[in-house]
Amino acid sequence: MESPDIVVRLAGMADADFALPIAAELEASANVRGTGIALPVYRYVI
Repeated sequence: MESPDIVVRLAGMADADFALPIAAELEASANVRGTGIALPVYRYVI
């Protein structure tokens, strides 16, 4: 899985309190659906 720092940069978020739940969801999403980071990141960025 990508590191949380990469998730923070992709999501455009500097606030760790907001980024950490995103990282957790990305990891869960990748584990459950095998989609990696693309779908969850797009959902937060858009």
